[in-house]
Amino acid sequence: MWRFAWVIWLGACGTGQSVPDPDRDAYLAAIGSGPAACARIGDPHLAGECLAFAALQQAASDVDAARAQCAAIVDPLWADECAFMVCDRMGVSVD
Repeated sequence: MWRFAWVIWLGACGTGQSVPDPDRDAYLAAIGSGPAACARIGDPHLAGECLAFAALQQAASDVDAARAQCAAIVDPLWADECAFMVCDRMGVSVD
């Protein structure tokens, strides 16, 4: 009995293949590409992370646009983190 269960487990876990995840693929493709690429990510947490880092890149050239982008992030965790990252990049202290 245990031998049969071991063979089943080994067969299921030993393939090394994973289920395709379109959000993960869209996230990986969007890294460094900007907000338009982040919009293709369906998961709000991944999209928020992507948008936060896109805003961080944008802060060097247009801090107001970066702050507006942070405010538009749906996931509150990443919206706050984005604002802190942009302020940190600009050397602004937040009390």
